[in-house]
Amino acid sequence: QPPYQIPRRRRPLKPDIRELMTSPRKVVSYDATEFYLTNRLRVVVIPMLDLGSRKFIHYGIRVASFTQKDVMAIWDEVVWKEDIDPSQLTALSDRGGQMKGSRTKAHLIGKWNIRLEFARPYTPDDNAWVETFIKYMKYHPECPDSFETVQDVADWVAKFQKLYNDHPHSSLGYVRPNDEHAGLGGTIRNTRRENLKLAIQKRREYHNSKKEGVLD
Repeated sequence: QPPYQIPRRRRPLKPDIRELMTSPRKVVSYDATEFYLTNRLRVVVIPMLDLGSRKFIHYGIRVASFTQKDVMAIWDEVVWKEDIDPSQLTALSDRGGQMKGSRTKAHLIGKWNIRLEFARPYTPDDNAWVETFIKYMKYHPECPDSFETVQDVADWVAKFQKLYNDHPHSSLGYVRPNDEHAGLGGTIRNTRRENLKLAIQKRREYHNSKKEGVLD
């Protein structure tokens, strides 16, 4: 008999979602992060980010911890709130028990027909968009230094949602996520290009007229 070989687990593949990020309501990335109150109570925030428009579309807040049932409820809220066609949607998350649990998978696939993608273990770059977003939310200049109550955390997340969605995003050609999510991004970028061409033309005409005046 051949010598015994230890069976190797099949390595998870890198999630392939970049081709879907060309338009809104195609890929939603989400994760959980923690804020601590002054009394050391942990508050969990679960933000949801539309990768096509970079819009901060929804979030959930839970005290101390959260479960698969909480994730299912938050997904029900976002599908209803954003009027998304779930059959065209891909959900990207890490491999946390609440995101990858059997009840969550059965709910998202069975009820909403959502395609699920998971980042590889110990590979935060697979879901870098929401990781960067969370860091920005925590280290934003207007983020309070401390939180006294759970409501203070909720107020900050609500305020940050408005700040983030109304601020021009570099990956969108400095279009606001709200405008990109509404389908106005292409028009805004085209208008800027046309205005830039017109400004260059006028500048050239001005300098040419100055040269002609000097020669005369």
